[in-house]
Amino acid sequence: MSNTNVNVNVLNTSAPNNSAIFAEKVAYKYYAIKGHASVLACERDQIFMLKDAAGIGYVLRFTNPVEDLLVANFQTEAMLHVAKVDADILVPRIIKTIDDKAEVLVQMENGQTSLVRMISFLDGVPLSKVYTHSPEQRRGMAHNLARLDIALRRFHHPAEGHKLQWDLKHASGLRAMLTDIGDIEGRILATQGLDAFERFALPVFPGLRCQVIHNDLNYSNVIVDKKDHNSIIGIIDFGDMVLAPLINEVGVAAAYHVDNSDDPLALVAEFLAAYHQVIPLESVELEILYDLIVARLVTTLVITESRAKQYPDNRDYILRNNQAARQGLKRLEKIGRNEGRAYLRDVCD
Repeated sequence: MSNTNVNVNVLNTSAPNNSAIFAEKVAYKYYAIKGHASVLACERDQIFMLKDAAGIGYVLRFTNPVEDLLVANFQTEAMLHVAKVDADILVPRIIKTIDDKAEVLVQMENGQTSLVRMISFLDGVPLSKVYTHSPEQRRGMAHNLARLDIALRRFHHPAEGHKLQWDLKHASGLRAMLTDIGDIEGRILATQGLDAFERFALPVFPGLRCQVIHNDLNYSNVIVDKKDHNSIIGIIDFGDMVLAPLINEVGVAAAYHVDNSDDPLALVAEFLAAYHQVIPLESVELEILYDLIVARLVTTLVITESRAKQYPDNRDYILRNNQAARQGLKRLEKIGRNEGRAYLRDVCD
């Protein structure tokens, strides 16, 4: 496997485009699973849902061919590690091939090679598809994320330091993409957010506790029970994992709870308090949490605007969180950093 630690091309490359029939053949050849395949939305890779005759579901993932193989293996090994450390944790499980491999290299229909991984299917509904969101859901998300972070504490891998633009450590790199934002207001909001991040958060990163984190707990990556939407049955998608300050995990997740109300941080506070119950956050971490939330919203705004221009055919999926990020930045701008920072710090006192 390649030992490259800079993963710079994935966001600028189209996802694989195999047929469902091809996916079914791969599933049968390597996993002896015979089922019907249907494609699932994904930005960088290609994912298929397979169901066998008994109704059992599986998820087959074709990794983007430009993805460093070591980075792809990083994700596989993390899932294996989590299952070993905490057998009851709510994440999908790796399905081994017929010759007991956790992943396999496959020549795709276009001749390129992809690292393929199969995982168990969590038979629920993404929280993003649920109309009503509740305090119970937010607490469940926070508790399960903290539990996952505890399971990942001692996990290490040669590719853990790979570069990913969604990693807040590299938020400064977004400046080169600001011109992709189509309006002046958006560019100003993004620039102000990056200015604050570089002034307040980035300088303290070297002194913060650091570990491998999931790095993408958005509503699409949380699966809830089909009948009881307050019951979380799993966290999915390890594709954005990085080695980073632990507080970045909280900042990324909290950004999706900025609310369209007179108190835009109220739901963030619910999530934060629940996470803090499981993993107490340090004062130095809380001092920059507001800046990290803003930085994640900026990251979402900039990358999605840029990607949508590159791949207009996938525009709707790419921009699914764009407007929420834009509105979140507007709401937080009205609060201001000093008030927002104090608000979040008080939640954990």
